[in-house]
Amino acid sequence: MSFSKRSRARFTLYSIAVMASVLVLFQFGGIVGATGNNITGNVTSPAGGNVNGAYVYATAPSSTTPVYGPVTTNSSGNYTLVIYSPGTYDIHIDPPSNTGYTPYTYSSDSVSSAQTINYQFSAQTNTLSGTLTDSSSNLLAGVTVKAVKSGTSTYYQTTTDSYGNYSLSVPAAYYYLILSGSMTGIPSFTLSQQTSTSLNLLSSSLTLNLTIHTATMTISAYNNDGQLVWGPNVTARSTSGVTSLYNGDPGTTISLVNSTGFSTSGSSGTITTIVGATYVASGLEASSSTTSVCVGIYGSSLYDCLRLPLTIMGDVSFSLPVVSPTTRTFSGTLTDGSGRPVVGAGVTLVKYGDSSPTTSTDSSGNFSISAMPKKYYLKITWPSGVDSISSMTLTQSSSTLPIDLTSGNVTQNLQANTASLTVSANDASGNPNYSTSVNAITAAGTTTLYTGDPGETISITSTGFSTSGISNVGTIGTIIGASYSAKGLNVTSQSGSICDGAGTAGHYNCLTTAYTVTGAASLNVPF
Repeated sequence: MSFSKRSRARFTLYSIAVMASVLVLFQFGGIVGATGNNITGNVTSPAGGNVNGAYVYATAPSSTTPVYGPVTTNSSGNYTLVIYSPGTYDIHIDPPSNTGYTPYTYSSDSVSSAQTINYQFSAQTNTLSGTLTDSSSNLLAGVTVKAVKSGTSTYYQTTTDSYGNYSLSVPAAYYYLILSGSMTGIPSFTLSQQTSTSLNLLSSSLTLNLTIHTATMTISAYNNDGQLVWGPNVTARSTSGVTSLYNGDPGTTISLVNSTGFSTSGSSGTITTIVGATYVASGLEASSSTTSVCVGIYGSSLYDCLRLPLTIMGDVSFSLPVVSPTTRTFSGTLTDGSGRPVVGAGVTLVKYGDSSPTTSTDSSGNFSISAMPKKYYLKITWPSGVDSISSMTLTQSSSTLPIDLTSGNVTQNLQANTASLTVSANDASGNPNYSTSVNAITAAGTTTLYTGDPGETISITSTGFSTSGISNVGTIGTIIGASYSAKGLNVTSQSGSICDGAGTAGHYNCLTTAYTVTGAASLNVPF
């Protein structure tokens, strides 16, 4: 019988289809009416629980292509695999995906009748390893490398060796990294990946070299007077930001970068930090330096810190505060108790131990000071000889800081309420004493310079006069609020009182009753 070319092709296709049908019958149904050889069993987890969804199938020996199956275990962990043709097979039991269990193969099983194959999975382990360095390829030893299992609080950790190497054997799963420790210039840091499934260790081990990218901050610190600071410490501490530890890192959160600061013994210093660290704008006179770059205010627990947020992208140089703040002006006129302008008085805004801005009143008693936008207390130094006062200083309390330049300029006229005491020097019998001196030295008292002033402490070093053969009366300059104590007669110290030198050498006759100045008055010494 002869076939045309087209007929022969059709016959060939028909024959292949018939053969395929026969193979299907043998594999899945065998010959109609034939009985298969059932392999049954139960599959459990490493903890002993039933595993639902494990795959069971038979292959030719040393093959991975299923001949029978796969079938899956049910919620009770049970399965039935039907093998229709007796022979030798490899029976495979594969875990459900994402469990991290180790697959099992029962090799060269002779199947000629029903049999049972039970199996308990074991947890597959893989290795995470690599080397930890900094930006300059320096090996980082002693750093804790922690791998946290995704979706759990379970973690595995190790410490980098002297060559910066680390290695962790972990159950197959997804993980994320946490690094903590210290490095040159950074005594403590903590870095934690943002994505819990950053590292895939389900099916194989992973070699991952890590780099902590560092940068330097070169900082110059300035005080209230715009001068370089000498003495206080500059610190840098960040608790936020995102960095990258390797190519493809989804982002590692900076939980802490506590850098080594420096003391301002020179014009500037350098601080090491981590690229990506963010420092907040704590501003001037901050109460905490734990999230910013700050310089300590000498003699206080406050800090001058960044006034704008800063995220480190590489090496950077700046001054503290990072943006020079707009200065404020404190101005006004100083007059005495009679309303006359006081010329040549020192006016100072004091800020703890910082170099404080100061000026002198001009010929009209006017003053003007440019200062940082902070809070200050006021100090007035009296010019010698004005209102018969040889030396006087008026100082506000450092705890009140009433001169507030944080919001804007301040104009405040000041009046020192001076007063004159007319003093008669007498001897112990009450007779005029024409050959002695009278001195007033106060160590106590407060006064005010303006409405709302919380008060100035008065310090008058010494003021007085000498009697003459013509008069035993003279004038002593003082200020309202000054207090003079009752020292009494024949004392060895004039401090804090008004006294004459009528006693023997080194002894003085002073006030016998304490006196506080409330205005111009006349006194006799002793009373």
